[in-house]
Amino acid sequence: MKSASTLVVHLIGSLDMGGAETMLSKLVAVPSDGIRHIVVTIAPGGVLEDRVKALGVQILSLGLRRGAPPVQASWRLPRLLFRLRPDVLQSWMYNSNIVGACSRWSLPRHARSFWGIRQSLYD
Repeated sequence: MKSASTLVVHLIGSLDMGGAETMLSKLVAVPSDGIRHIVVTIAPGGVLEDRVKALGVQILSLGLRRGAPPVQASWRLPRLLFRLRPDVLQSWMYNSNIVGACSRWSLPRHARSFWGIRQSLYD
């Protein structure tokens, strides 16, 4: 009998080089039985995309151009979440947190959503 797996969808602005993006690429690299990761980016591309793909992690994009208002992603993400039916939605950084919160209603009833902000403050 096949064991059930937990699907975690990570929502992030892009996979350009940055602290949150690097931590996401490290997190999905950690082997864990029963957990499957999918990365959803608001804007396509980024220098870390090949690294994440090499781990066997699926990357999907909402296809917005960089600098586009994040509200546009709030129209595209719910359709994707309805299709994927994740157990967890983990959003990374400000725009993704807003888009994830606006799309929370489209998650399955059992699913949980989490926000994350990772940054350094300069003097």
